[in-house]
Amino acid sequence: MKKGLLHLIIIFLFNGILRAQIGNYTFSVNPAGTYVPITGGTVLGNASTDDQRFVDPANLLGGTTETGPGFPIGFNFMYSGVIYDRIGIRADGVIRFGISADGAQAVNMQGTGYTSISNTSSAPTNKRGTVAGFNMNLQANGAAASIRLQTIGTAPNRICVIQWTNYRRSGSNPADTINFQIRLHETTNQISIVYGTFSTPNTSTGVTAQVGLRGFHSFDFRNVTTSSTWANAVPGTVNTASMPFVSTNLPTPGLTYSWSPATCFGPLSVTFSNVTSNAVTANWQTVTPSIGYQLQYGPAPLTLGSGTTITTTNNSHNLTNLAAGVQMAFFVRNICAPGDTSGWLGPFTVTPNCNAPSAPSLLSNDTNQITIGWTPNTNATFEIEYGPTGFTPGTGTLITGLTGSQHTITGLTPGTNYHIYLRIRCNATTVSAWSGVLSASTLCSPIPTPFAETFTT
Repeated sequence: MKKGLLHLIIIFLFNGILRAQIGNYTFSVNPAGTYVPITGGTVLGNASTDDQRFVDPANLLGGTTETGPGFPIGFNFMYSGVIYDRIGIRADGVIRFGISADGAQAVNMQGTGYTSISNTSSAPTNKRGTVAGFNMNLQANGAAASIRLQTIGTAPNRICVIQWTNYRRSGSNPADTINFQIRLHETTNQISIVYGTFSTPNTSTGVTAQVGLRGFHSFDFRNVTTSSTWANAVPGTVNTASMPFVSTNLPTPGLTYSWSPATCFGPLSVTFSNVTSNAVTANWQTVTPSIGYQLQYGPAPLTLGSGTTITTTNNSHNLTNLAAGVQMAFFVRNICAPGDTSGWLGPFTVTPNCNAPSAPSLLSNDTNQITIGWTPNTNATFEIEYGPTGFTPGTGTLITGLTGSQHTITGLTPGTNYHIYLRIRCNATTVSAWSGVLSASTLCSPIPTPFAETFTT
């Protein structure tokens, strides 16, 4: 059977299962914390900074370039199961994680903006991890404004601090005052946002900022919202959840939000390769720690617990004996240690090909029958259409419901040339294209005996 070109459909569905990565971070509020400004480290931007991305230590004023080598965190930091050592910064209150081994592509800020948690992004999957400290359209508020980056403390308890000082809404009244820090904690991999002095003359409740964490997809988030004060923030249930920036409801100095990671993270995503009519290879990125992975699959829609489950120590698995043309759903989870697993990630779906088979082969022929053969497929049935040489497909004789690897067409006319086509029926509504044509002929009828010819002279 011919293996066609790769044909796959991957559908990411928004549901609670998919949110398990970042959604498993534990959120806490300390309304009586302390805001301690940093005064050393690297200063980014200037009095006119507005929307800049900071992705390269060689350009401290930033620009519109989305990728670069990033700025050192100062230690290895695990976020959503991936180890990072670089960050990119956007002036609009956001950082994004990167990997120094990727050189000039260590960080990728594509998709950040004024709503970085809910935005989609075309950055590589493992470069989309984002922390929004106070994410809206921000700009520097004069000469006293700065973004500062400094790693403080001693190993193994260092803290990477990213600090916004004297910022305001872009284009707004200079009376706005916005001061806050994003803090990354070594060893615990905890993330904190600590708020300093805030003020604004704004009275519109429609002015808001996104605050929280975003994972590798826009459906993977752990943001916050409130129905009262900033001190009473709770996890949001939608990726567009936000916090108010209004004169009567602002964060108080020292207010601290913290997110602590789960003990076991699942794979980042599932992709598919080597897709044929009855097989597919599922692939996922490795995470740390891990002693193996579990994969559950079955025809879509699939309810967890009702599919086929396999366990592997690899980060890919080849699945066979699938039904061509039938959409399959897959879930995957990480096994960090005996009894310690991540949440299931999925469903991811793929449809095995329903490709045209190779042309059938001639096995035998007789005066009124022709036997043809083909490569069998136990997950599908076959159909034959035949007619006199040159007939128009769709006007010939159709034979359906064939299994196995051969069939004998009977009731044919002796000494006649035929064209024969073969196709696969993958399911009740899906058939492949017709194969190439097989030209075959029935034998001529034998001359009956006795036979005599008389001659007249």
